[in-house]
Amino acid sequence: DMNFSEERIRVKPKIVIFEGKKPYDYIIKGCYEIKNSWNSTLGFGYYYSESENIHFIGYKRIYSNIATNKEIIAEKLKSIL
Repeated sequence: DMNFSEERIRVKPKIVIFEGKKPYDYIIKGCYEIKNSWNSTLGFGYYYSESENIHFIGYKRIYSNIATNKEIIAEKLKSIL
């Protein structure tokens, strides 16, 4: 059971990257109440919180194989940075 609340965050990142859909959805849906920001076809999720100036990126992974869609993640990071 993850007991997450914004009060516990002391560092304000510019980018948060989630490995897998489940942790991405947990935060984006649970904390921001944003639905349908995950693109199932691309295996990629993105949400930008204007009020906090934070970019949230999630990527699909297959078991221990990280980033099956590296090109999409790279392009999104380049556009942010």
